[in-house]
Amino acid sequence: MVNKAALVVSFLLVITIGGVTNKLSYQIKDVGSPEYGPHLFKKPWFLEFLMFIGMTLSWPVFWAMNACSKGGDEPAMAESEKGGYKTYLYIFIPAMGDLVGSILSFTGLLYIGNSTAQMLGSSIIIMVAFNSYVFLGRRFNAIQYAGMATVMGSLVIIGYATNLAANDDMKSSGQKSGVTASPSDQLFGMSLCVLARFVNSIQYVLEEKVMGDSNLHPLQVVGTEGAYGLVLTAAVIMPILAVIPGHDVGGVYEDTIDSFRMVAHNKTLDWVLFMYLLGLWGLNALGMMVMKHLGSVFRCVSRNLQACFVWLIDLGLFYGLGPNGFGYGPVGEPWSGRGSWLQLFGFVIMTAGVFVYSYGNEVAMKQAKPGVPVMSPHSPHLYDVCDINDPEEMERRSFRSNTSYMQLKE
Repeated sequence: MVNKAALVVSFLLVITIGGVTNKLSYQIKDVGSPEYGPHLFKKPWFLEFLMFIGMTLSWPVFWAMNACSKGGDEPAMAESEKGGYKTYLYIFIPAMGDLVGSILSFTGLLYIGNSTAQMLGSSIIIMVAFNSYVFLGRRFNAIQYAGMATVMGSLVIIGYATNLAANDDMKSSGQKSGVTASPSDQLFGMSLCVLARFVNSIQYVLEEKVMGDSNLHPLQVVGTEGAYGLVLTAAVIMPILAVIPGHDVGGVYEDTIDSFRMVAHNKTLDWVLFMYLLGLWGLNALGMMVMKHLGSVFRCVSRNLQACFVWLIDLGLFYGLGPNGFGYGPVGEPWSGRGSWLQLFGFVIMTAGVFVYSYGNEVAMKQAKPGVPVMSPHSPHLYDVCDINDPEEMERRSFRSNTSYMQLKE
């Protein structure tokens, strides 16, 4: 018997750890290669590298779950996949979408606060709906459109609040936080994060098309995408970035050797990156249980709770550790007066919009005819869309895939 209270706490802890640590790593400053002085660990491609490691670790989780299902009352997971090796080859396409979307998101996070990045993530609802409408012919009811419109309005409010906070910070004499970028940089960062969600939405649609006739488990999909991304990032992209011009130490785009030396030199950075990797792995380990035992409403609530908890922790880090942070400068995120108040208002509106959209999905599911999917379960990332397809409902609706639950890897 699963302890649902412990599962809720564990899952919220894991997603909060992942949300806090990626931005926190950018704010740690130390020496890497000895020829350069102390500098911030602004290494988005190194985080991309770790992200793909965390995704690849989905395979051990899948094997463990498969072994447990064979030894217990649950039916064993499928060991043979429809489509064979071709299906794994097709996964390379959405894997590249994952790579592009993730690096856009990691790069955008260099310029904006963590709370803003978390809230902009809800734009995925609109992006996936748009691509599903255009490419898959999916149609939505009035409640779903109302939810999407509300989310869109909240994103405009949050974007304006971020710009307002940056302008106020620039105008305040002698009180600049040291962690706030200029208004133009903030706009650039927000644009990258929204563009990342657009790329991710195309990725999700591609996954749905690719996986439509397969019976791969979501963990197999995530693990395969991780393996593709890990090999390409480590063997091709990072070596190229280490020699082309850029703003990292040595005048290159990103010095990977310097990254590893910073990790070896700074124990705090070690722990932050370890917790980030642990958070990614924990999502894969706990995600299956969450989908089975807590349902779609909790999936919607958890994303908004993640944004709230990340914001609170960043505020605590900024004011709790003071101007020196971990020794070189402030970390976390400051409260920016009227900009933060307006952002809080936008967050409340966004939460309401997500719930309205989720309720619209529930209405659509109840009105659907047996055997006709409202939201396909084939993509392992549809947690972001807050779809209503819980495992039992999927079985009742007789979907083609035996994919039981959906999974979020970010």
